[in-house]
Amino acid sequence: MEIIPAIDILGGRCVRLKRGDFSKQVIDYGEPLAAARRWDREGATRLHVVDLDGAKAGVPTNMETIRAMLGEVLALVQVGGGIRKNGHALSYRNMGVSRVVLGTKALKNYGKLQYLLQQLGDQLVVSVDVRDGMVVTHGWMQKSTMPVDDFIPLLVGQHIDHIIYTDVTKDGMLEGPNFAEIEKIIKYLRKVFSVTKLSVAGGISKLEHLLELKKLGVESAILGSALYEGLLDLREAQAKSA
Repeated sequence: MEIIPAIDILGGRCVRLKRGDFSKQVIDYGEPLAAARRWDREGATRLHVVDLDGAKAGVPTNMETIRAMLGEVLALVQVGGGIRKNGHALSYRNMGVSRVVLGTKALKNYGKLQYLLQQLGDQLVVSVDVRDGMVVTHGWMQKSTMPVDDFIPLLVGQHIDHIIYTDVTKDGMLEGPNFAEIEKIIKYLRKVFSVTKLSVAGGISKLEHLLELKKLGVESAILGSALYEGLLDLREAQAKSA
């Protein structure tokens, strides 16, 4: 199982939110480039970068920071946040981003989703962000009327096979992921695909959490607060989860 450090960018800083709430305290961990260099130096194979400013604004706002990051690290970089137009996604791909992560766009326009799938192939990932069983959009600020149990089959029907699942109520809380929901999603995906490409974010804070995710068949775990607060060591997490 791949371990992926998260770098969330807000106001030009690397931050962590609690339950995705912009209105509450934001924990500042310094410059995004410094964070990228750190995790790259410590052996990260991939970085998960989220443009939180872009997620709020509906348009990428930290693209130059991400461009600089790509020029400084050996790790692959996947990017999400504010990617609402085809041009945004293709610009990131042309810049050298390894994976483009869509959220709201996938929920709203399946025609454009199919176009991007044709253009990006396995570089396209859809982020399924969930609060209380319902998909949330616009940087986690709006709850949709779409239950996650209905959304996953819709994505599968559009031939999306790589999904990032985040339970927003767990994000930044370090209390463990929503294992029951994750197991249910994996069982469904296994009925359709021979290989399960599910990434999980939110709540992971212990090696036991990682081992349980690996046991369930999760492809990668995205870690944020647990790494920044020193609860998990990246190299140890990689070694134990391999």
